[in-house]
Amino acid sequence: MLLTPEQQIETLYAAARKAGIAIDKDEIRWRDEFVDVGGLKVHYLDWGTQGKRPLLLLHGGMQNAHSWDTVAVALKRDFHAVAMDLRGHGDSDWSEEGDYAFETHSRDIARLIEHLGWDRLVLMGLSLGGLASLNFAVEGWPMLEALVIVDVGPELNTSGVGRIVDFSGGPGELDSIDDFIRRALEYNPRRKADQLRYSLTHNLRRLPNGKWTWKYDRRIARRPGKGVRGPATSRFDDMWEPLREVRCPTLIVRGGESDVFPEKTGRRMVELMPDSRFVTVPDAGHTVPQDNPAGFLEAVRGFLRKVGLR
Repeated sequence: MLLTPEQQIETLYAAARKAGIAIDKDEIRWRDEFVDVGGLKVHYLDWGTQGKRPLLLLHGGMQNAHSWDTVAVALKRDFHAVAMDLRGHGDSDWSEEGDYAFETHSRDIARLIEHLGWDRLVLMGLSLGGLASLNFAVEGWPMLEALVIVDVGPELNTSGVGRIVDFSGGPGELDSIDDFIRRALEYNPRRKADQLRYSLTHNLRRLPNGKWTWKYDRRIARRPGKGVRGPATSRFDDMWEPLREVRCPTLIVRGGESDVFPEKTGRRMVELMPDSRFVTVPDAGHTVPQDNPAGFLEAVRGFLRKVGLR
């Protein structure tokens, strides 16, 4: 069964407390909103708080905006936090043409920012969201005050990317949510079953035949050239040199146990980006904010303090 809204709040609150993150239960509130981006309806979560410095959160591939819930509720006291469902994910529309290229994501991001009326923001992206964030930053948007890139860069470990593709390319329909939880735990044993049930509440939908399936467009996990313009690859060599054009303060975050993002890639990124630093969060794999949210928040808050944004 899916969790009720009340159960979602209780589960998120318990998970945050267990991770050592101090939040009030009444802060676990968000608004579901939509914006048109060139004919596609894009969904986003507005956590508030109006008047605070804007913060936009971008999830990883095959995830959704709720992947950031623990981080968003922890940061909403200091930021106006918004988490976006990238096209083809969560409750956003799918692209009929299979267009999930980085430059397309950048256009969607720009339209959402315009819709929100923001003239400045901090941009934070994990995996696919991190690559989209880098592309947005390279384009030189002046409202970008700071950038946080999580466990991704121009060169990734082939084996780690392959594990993600194998997992996402598995059965598209299963009999129950518990079946999906078991598969997810096999892929990432760091996660807890109750946390996964909360996460999957937002990432699964029921089919007319009674089975369950992912919300995301499964074409996204395919290799480029198979009906989709997307990043199912381990190398983005054309991204290295443009990193020199990223002028805003940038934090590169790596999970200490990540099999996707090599430390040498993160170190090289810092060498190329004029105002950047690199940090490793222990006890975390590729999905750093979910594997160790307290460690991730400590690193991010320290960075934002140093650059004068908190």
